[in-house]
Amino acid sequence: MSNFWEEALPGVWRVDVSHPVPGQTCCYLLAQNGEGALVDCGAKKGVGAVKNAVADAGLRPGQIRYIIPTHAHLDHAGAAGELAQYFSEAEVAAHPSTVKHLVNPEERLLPAVRQLYGEVFFKSEYEGMAAVPANRARALADGDVLSLGGLELRILYTPGHAWNHISVYAPERKLIFTGDAFGVSYPGEESAGEIFIVPVTPPTQFNAEAMRATVAKIKNLGAAHAALAHFGIIENSPALADKQTAALDEWEKSAGEIAQKGGDFFPQFRAYMEKWFESAAGDRAAALFERHKGDLHLTICGFNHLFGKAPKTVKK
Repeated sequence: MSNFWEEALPGVWRVDVSHPVPGQTCCYLLAQNGEGALVDCGAKKGVGAVKNAVADAGLRPGQIRYIIPTHAHLDHAGAAGELAQYFSEAEVAAHPSTVKHLVNPEERLLPAVRQLYGEVFFKSEYEGMAAVPANRARALADGDVLSLGGLELRILYTPGHAWNHISVYAPERKLIFTGDAFGVSYPGEESAGEIFIVPVTPPTQFNAEAMRATVAKIKNLGAAHAALAHFGIIENSPALADKQTAALDEWEKSAGEIAQKGGDFFPQFRAYMEKWFESAAGDRAAALFERHKGDLHLTICGFNHLFGKAPKTVKK
């Protein structure tokens, strides 16, 4: 164990990939009978932590069977190519669209990310991303099953946050790795032990209807725990699912009213979201906006895009 990785559940290591700073993004190492799988992999800052976590878990590089990015966003998939070089026996397994982007990131993925985030953040976090070799890539479909040391890993299609989003369910462990499909939580911002969790709705693929269906699917799955990329393993309770759906409903309703009223949508919706967080988070709201302003900005941009407006460049 270190400050950057820990065995959060038996055989499950949470690895902080320091994107864009420690404590905000993680990936997971799942180990079973001498085999390992990485669910998500972070970007370049987290490569060292991932390698060290695997070694600390007692696995050799050749024992990593799968690298499974939940979707093509680079805080989840940016290191897939570099880690595939190091974990030389691993398949990079993902949604077909994610696979296509990771095999040829220069065609569409990296230019789109550069445009969204701006040159400074792009160079800091993503420049130099390695492509995944085509012969090491595997496209996954809803319902596919992978075997990890005899443990069944069931692939679920979970769109809403991104249309190419999948989640990985280990029924025997009653654990689902949700990427961004089941919202984001904010460690350190709890109140009286209550987890603060909200949906995350970035441009350009956010779909509110699909997100509701995905949250309901995860809620009804029977998993005891959900492993979130932002951040950590939480109890998969109906109450946490209902909180996300209620927030999404409120946000979409208000966004529609603002769009109908006319004027510049973005500042009006941002002002609404600031008031919403003040009401929902109370005295934690200011800290949430300051510490997670990039993610919250992306959430606002998703609605900006959904209602026919051009997304703003993210400044982190």
